[in-house]
Amino acid sequence: MFFVALCALTAVAHIDAEDMSFLNSPNLRKGKRHHHGASSLHQHHHERHHDHKGKTGVAGLAKYHSSEQIFSLIQEMEKTCKTHLSTEWVPDSEDPSKKLFVARIGDPAATKKMLISSNEHARELLTGEVSLRFLQSACQASPGSAFLEDSVNSKFSKTDMQTVLANVQYTMVPIVNVKGRQLVETNAKPCQRRTTADEGDVDVNRNMEVDWGKGDDQNWGPKPFSTYQARILRDLAAKDKYLGFIDLHTGARSLMTSWGFKPQTDPDFQAQKKVLDIIKQQHCPDCEIGSNRVVINYENPGEVIDHMYATAGIKYTTLWEIYTGNTQDCVKNFNAPDDEYEKSVDNWSNALLSFGQYIHTSVDEKERSNPGFVNGGLVEQAAETAPRGSASASRQNSRLEDSDDRLMTT
Repeated sequence: MFFVALCALTAVAHIDAEDMSFLNSPNLRKGKRHHHGASSLHQHHHERHHDHKGKTGVAGLAKYHSSEQIFSLIQEMEKTCKTHLSTEWVPDSEDPSKKLFVARIGDPAATKKMLISSNEHARELLTGEVSLRFLQSACQASPGSAFLEDSVNSKFSKTDMQTVLANVQYTMVPIVNVKGRQLVETNAKPCQRRTTADEGDVDVNRNMEVDWGKGDDQNWGPKPFSTYQARILRDLAAKDKYLGFIDLHTGARSLMTSWGFKPQTDPDFQAQKKVLDIIKQQHCPDCEIGSNRVVINYENPGEVIDHMYATAGIKYTTLWEIYTGNTQDCVKNFNAPDDEYEKSVDNWSNALLSFGQYIHTSVDEKERSNPGFVNGGLVEQAAETAPRGSASASRQNSRLEDSDDRLMTT
């Protein structure tokens, strides 16, 4: 009996540190409750969204889809979509055998474009579901179907999805970390964050060049863009002059901008905040707005948003944290339960549309970011006077207070 108990304790002690690190989530510590933003007038017939081949349900969540189902559903929509939809597997420039699934929806001739990235972190299943729902809603929308009414900003009154898609094309990467997500889907590693071991065990959201490698080690890879996922995102952003970039995450409730490493906002923050104020008002009243480093309260060197803002020149670059379960169960902490699924995916897919509407009505097609002085891809600003990543600074960081890999949100 003693031997059996000892074996059980030993097994618990050897659980992957990544699987237990979610205990350091700031929202778990605060015990902050969350609620969803106002629902839009563009309602969906939920059962229709789940009418497809194969039963839904992954990671103990009945309404969620497998990666293969998401790709298949989007490809099938090309046949019946009421607006222009195209899909492709985009190859990596260094290793063409490595590819990411990309969908483009909206008029290809539109001069305004947005880029959306989901599921860089494997366990954040909800983000891929939001991208799927956005594409489903866009394909089913009829001309003139209202999705928003805003008494504050008349530009947002009586607007329909077809009008947005006629003027703004969305490029969407529904699942960036496919193999990592599949480990979560099958419950093989329900708290998986990074890429799989055979893909380098790298945090894709630490694998770009701006401030890469600064501070305490965070599995950022041997060099910037060492992962094919980061390289494909980089190359997608370089191909077109995108006006907006949204990086979808879960684990908190916030709407954030650069910087990820420096404890300050970027020079374009006041312009960025105008659209985030709209998203907050209509979709996430409890979301905090600000610099990623300041809001999340830990260092994020090499983040995707900093590359998109500082190097790719996308002025309206943002990172959204769209859900937290405030629980010690990893899957439940990062993903809305089945009884909140529809409301959550509808709310945030409409938020993507609200952002596109702002790009359509309020952003000039020539607007580019103004990041400040860029030296060798590493952004430095005069406002930063103290060295970052020092031992003392790291000790003050509530999210970097142990040596294990944390289950961070961004």
